[in-house]
Amino acid sequence: RIEIGAAGLETAIGDAIGISLKRLEDVKSRSNIIILLSDGKSNAGELTPEEALKTASDRKIKIYTIGVGTDGIVPFLNKDRISGRQFIDQARFETDEPTLQKIASETGGKFFRAENLESLASVYNEIDRLEKTKVKIKDHSDYRELYPFFILASVFLFLLHATLSNIRFINVP
Repeated sequence: RIEIGAAGLETAIGDAIGISLKRLEDVKSRSNIIILLSDGKSNAGELTPEEALKTASDRKIKIYTIGVGTDGIVPFLNKDRISGRQFIDQARFETDEPTLQKIASETGGKFFRAENLESLASVYNEIDRLEKTKVKIKDHSDYRELYPFFILASVFLFLLHATLSNIRFINVP
């Protein structure tokens, strides 16, 4: 169910932090953290980053921010809404590092910069080294068991075979 591509043209950092804070209410651990992976530009959402930042600071939740992207015109994967085909498009991106640095510093977290997959992997390793807490979470996987259909079909075929093989004129030598 995961698709590769741009999540959208708008970013709601405040809402993302707010949803993360709501999710962390149920988690009991020594320290709670949020990892915010963004270009730093917040241009959508109902909750502003400043309001979410104040709430996170009040709850003593650290936010580690990772600035991604490159300033200037960059290629990104896009999807045609009608045909569903993916294509590479060009767009102008600008990162807002000061906002990400402010979010990290005011919550006791740390700001990282990731310009490629290798640096992103090293950032996650660094955060993993800094924060270690075992947490039990509820699995919200959605799946359906399909084996009853095969069992019913096999029982039906067995009964059909048993019935037809006991009829005198249906036996095939």
